[in-house]
Amino acid sequence: MILVTLGRESEEKLAVWLEAPIIDRSVNFRHASPSGYRLRSRILGIGLDASIVAAKAAYAARGSTFLAANPWSGVALRALRQRVCVTGLYSVPGSRSWAVLRRGLGSSPVVTLSESECSAWRASGGTAIAVKYGNSFAYPKRVPARGSRVRVFVGGTSDRDLNSLSRLIELAVARQLDLTFVLALGRHTSSLDRQEWRSVVEGHPVLDQDGFGRVLASCDVAYLPLKESPRSAGHMVAVGAVEAGVPVVTTDVSAIREYLDGTYMRAAKGDESLLDQLREVAIWGRNHAARIREHWRDEYSREAYVARVSAALMQF
Repeated sequence: MILVTLGRESEEKLAVWLEAPIIDRSVNFRHASPSGYRLRSRILGIGLDASIVAAKAAYAARGSTFLAANPWSGVALRALRQRVCVTGLYSVPGSRSWAVLRRGLGSSPVVTLSESECSAWRASGGTAIAVKYGNSFAYPKRVPARGSRVRVFVGGTSDRDLNSLSRLIELAVARQLDLTFVLALGRHTSSLDRQEWRSVVEGHPVLDQDGFGRVLASCDVAYLPLKESPRSAGHMVAVGAVEAGVPVVTTDVSAIREYLDGTYMRAAKGDESLLDQLREVAIWGRNHAARIREHWRDEYSREAYVARVSAALMQF
């Protein structure tokens, strides 16, 4: 099987895939747009990059079976009449993108990152197995902070419930808590970084991956205010947090429910008690950073993820 990827994957990261018994070699388009946009169009960017890597892969190894790490690369490979398996969907059932993926991938096996996404794909006639996501971002280790002020990291963009987060910030301001919300929500950061909230908000509107990791590792707990959605969401931030040694509190929604273990990733309580919960988990995390990283290494590292994907593909 030939792994097909987009972007500047390091040799070290690719080596983990190449050590898997099901992967023979890899084909990559290193000049893919990191944001997915080209000429201000995400459709153009993703479509062009997926088409280039698919053509490159088909030319290099026509007749092989390909594992597309991006579903749109899988669609492009199928259009070139290649056999393909896919990891990840990142699409809302019933949406236009879902319909295109469903039609384009047909009966190709798909490894999803949540049970809810897997169930929806199967219900629409597709073939899928769900596994838990994992990755090795090379984020720095968290150095436990001193003092009483708790830093709560809130990051990512997909399916974030900004209204509930706003209410939580208002409550923290009203209670005058010794707490800081560290926001890395892309373009949404500015709307929550208000003058009247400056006592509890620290905004980071523009961060590359390295900067995202450094800011995350400077915090005591990561909070994911997720909306209910049948597609995968929140997994990258949650995995990056435990890699840094930061515990996670997240809304209990179907998109991430199977990741909640009650220790390293916990379900959020109601608004009033959630602030107290965040403080309690943050203080616990300060004393267990090494244990959290060990859990990431066992359950959510790239090695653990590749092993799960390999086992799933063997079932197809």
